[in-house]
Amino acid sequence: MMDTRMGWVGIFVAVALTLQVPSPGAAAEQAPPATKTEAVSPASDRKADQKQPVEESKAKAIAERHTVLQRLASMDDKALKAALESHRSSEPFLEFYSPFVGDPSYAPLDDCFNEILRRGGPQWAAYIEDRIREAMTPPPEGFKDWTSRGSPLKLLTVLRRLQRSPDPLAVKVPNPPTTCTLPEMPEFDVRLENTDILKLPIRLFLGGDDRSGRRTRFSMEVTDPDGRILPILPRWGADGGIGHFTVLNQGGSEVGYRKMLITKYVEIRKPGRHTIRVLFSDAHIADLASTEGVIVYRSDPFVVDFQLPPIQRTLDTDKAVRELLLKLPEDGPILILGGRYGPQAYKAIPPETPVGRILALGWQAVPEMVDEVSDPLITPVKRAWLLGLLFSVTERNYPTNLCIFSPDTSALKCKFWKTTSDWISEAYSQYQMQNDDDLKALAARWAEWKPLLKQAAAPR
Repeated sequence: MMDTRMGWVGIFVAVALTLQVPSPGAAAEQAPPATKTEAVSPASDRKADQKQPVEESKAKAIAERHTVLQRLASMDDKALKAALESHRSSEPFLEFYSPFVGDPSYAPLDDCFNEILRRGGPQWAAYIEDRIREAMTPPPEGFKDWTSRGSPLKLLTVLRRLQRSPDPLAVKVPNPPTTCTLPEMPEFDVRLENTDILKLPIRLFLGGDDRSGRRTRFSMEVTDPDGRILPILPRWGADGGIGHFTVLNQGGSEVGYRKMLITKYVEIRKPGRHTIRVLFSDAHIADLASTEGVIVYRSDPFVVDFQLPPIQRTLDTDKAVRELLLKLPEDGPILILGGRYGPQAYKAIPPETPVGRILALGWQAVPEMVDEVSDPLITPVKRAWLLGLLFSVTERNYPTNLCIFSPDTSALKCKFWKTTSDWISEAYSQYQMQNDDDLKALAARWAEWKPLLKQAAAPR
């Protein structure tokens, strides 16, 4: 089955963050202790300008969410059922199924489900059971008979929540990684398993979500060493792909995904122990700044310790780095390297230049650059160079979101190069760095590295 909701999106910068609106928490009160889902719905206004403070955008979204939920809460049961029925799929064999969170019918549908969960009671459980039976009736002539072989995942999840039972689907990470040395990032396998308490088969839609470079039915919830949940990275490239319905029977029935990468979803900004959960939904959730608002299935948490590599730091090396930093160009384009520096990159960044020599030193240059980038007295141009070099060496704190497209030939440009073991290509060049306040905000992230670097590489 081909996704039809596909479209090209702009790449790299000036990306609007997608936000969901937290619910007032009423539906969450109905969730069973063993449940690993969140059941509130995303907001109708999902786009927040990149320059708008996230807190302000969330406050606006919460206000809009409360308005919607208050309207549903004021309805009697008959009116609420009518509201839910109005959001049925136009295709009878796709009862209550909408694959995209961005679909206008999806948010109101989840709103209705959450109000049902808030009210609870056997009458609503019976109502959802009736909807499941209807959804499992034979499809119209000409369609495959998968509808009669499984309960729709979302409806069955709502029913189990009404019954105060665990969710029918589990997300599992067998043999999760425990340590990783920067700049490498761990890969791990993920499994979806039918864990329904009554062993009912469940029907769900898989695929149709990997054209952007990451599976958008998945997301990651990553908490850094300071207890902060890391933001979701914006999507680059088109959404969509080829998907299909499948049925999971309990007892050996599972779907596996190999080599999932954290960096497809979040950026690990600094070393330390990070707590990770893998999230799955039958909707596209990877582009959402928060999954609060969508019924999702979450893995058990696992901890990965991201460690600094050995840094052979000496007084002579520190002195050499400081001298090279004084020789950085006083204009652009700012060179940002995605990948390792080596002979394949010499044509773009000659090894005899200050930039090339710093990149050749690699992690040995990081402590001095981290000290320098936070200096309030350096010029915006030098700060931009340092941020680009720090990312080029460590692959952390990606500075691209500080660039905006500009045809202005007088603007300070960024030039991004992507390397592999044997080639280099120019990814973009017509982007300019934003103002120094934005650069200082990114530099503040590097300030958190200082004590870690002192522990890892004391001068000798």
